[in-house]
Amino acid sequence: MSQIELTPDPHLLESMRAVGYSFETAVADIIDNSITAGANTIHVLTSAQGNPRVSVFDDGDGMDRQTAIVAMRLAAQSPSASRRMSDLGRFGLGLKTASLSQCRQLTVATKQAGQLTVLRWDLDHVLTTGRWLVLELEDGDAISLLGWNLLAEVDSGTLVCWTSLDLLMSTEGPSQADFDAAVARVRDHCTLVFHRFVTGDDVRKISMTVNGNQFVALDPFLSENRATDRRTEDLQLAGQAITVVAYTLPFINKLTATERQRALAPGSFRDSQGFYVYRAGRLVVWGTWFRLNPKTELSKLARVKVDIPNSLDHLWALDIKKSAATPPRDLREALKVLAGKFVEPSSQVHRFRGRKEKELDSLTRAWDVIVDRDSFRYAVNREHPVIKRFADLLDPNELERFEVLLELVEQTFPLMDAHNRLGQDATAVTLGDQLERAVARAVEIRGMFDGSHPGDDSYIELLSSIEPYCQIVGFQSALRAALGAG
Repeated sequence: MSQIELTPDPHLLESMRAVGYSFETAVADIIDNSITAGANTIHVLTSAQGNPRVSVFDDGDGMDRQTAIVAMRLAAQSPSASRRMSDLGRFGLGLKTASLSQCRQLTVATKQAGQLTVLRWDLDHVLTTGRWLVLELEDGDAISLLGWNLLAEVDSGTLVCWTSLDLLMSTEGPSQADFDAAVARVRDHCTLVFHRFVTGDDVRKISMTVNGNQFVALDPFLSENRATDRRTEDLQLAGQAITVVAYTLPFINKLTATERQRALAPGSFRDSQGFYVYRAGRLVVWGTWFRLNPKTELSKLARVKVDIPNSLDHLWALDIKKSAATPPRDLREALKVLAGKFVEPSSQVHRFRGRKEKELDSLTRAWDVIVDRDSFRYAVNREHPVIKRFADLLDPNELERFEVLLELVEQTFPLMDAHNRLGQDATAVTLGDQLERAVARAVEIRGMFDGSHPGDDSYIELLSSIEPYCQIVGFQSALRAALGAG
């Protein structure tokens, strides 16, 4: 049997551009290399003047000439090779495939101990010569690179530059506004993907910027909010421990505008629920239950952090772009068992917002839910003390008209509109959110209860057990002061 060596045609480089990177995932892949290189500072730079350019600078270890040449080779390292725990690479393709998916000219300028190496993949040169040729540039050629001033100031570091951004221009558009919108997506995507590096959450803290603007510190789990519920589970996979932490965020109405912004992954709270899978601190997959649990309104406050080491990459089916991963079967079975357990606290937050479970039996609600087989409806609770007392004061004719009014309210309850608005994370303002107004209303109706609750203390105790007053923080003391009780 004879052997025939089939060297890939240089057109392979052109074909590899269709791996599936977006602009933002391509930039993130370059940042991965900077983190692996031990960088303390990473700058993403863009320029739309003349021919658009993109550069990523880091002050990491840099590379000597031979290491840089190896780094420019396709598949420079086996995906099965052992790596440092902090290494975010895998296939040895990211630098080349990510870059060439967006540009036709990739230049890497790198310094180690003050020694500069400048190498370039030029697709047009490769296709013209028909050979896999990397260009080695003179040191002086690097001066024109976007971000060269940053590299010139350090003894060690790397500058990755993209020019001839043909695919980016064709997919995003040729105008300055189109380019700016694409850069904004890069900022938002990388701010989320690398948020733990920005805050130093169990990983090395790194300063990251886009055109000089610092990445915003995100926290999808609102871990510093005391109202956030946290539950930890330890699982085993291939003899290695995997820590799974389930978070239940506070109800949206209880969050400040800043907290809502920090907690949002791209999309709404409903879209952002699910597993958040991190590989060596880098967010790989988020906002999915891996089909183990449906996304519902009741579960939209549930988020589960899963940390996996890079030594288990082969089990997670991690793709080249490091933007997708599928949990192995054994782990899926374990997560499936836990999925319902993870979601239940979020469901309780929605079902019992503002109420403690132990109070459910004694709480008097303003609305009842009437369930009939597969349907339901809301009805005003006629036994609610305020409604009942008001009805008792009416004569028979007035009472009949009052009943017509209640039925009108019930039949026109804007259920679908409320559902749509809450699904878009709109904040509902209720009497329970307005202490002064609630106290004023309670003072106004005090006379209705003179007969049944002559003492102010008993009146305050009554209102504290019914909606909406039971949900208002500080209501009892505020009403006591308003009534002069005590």
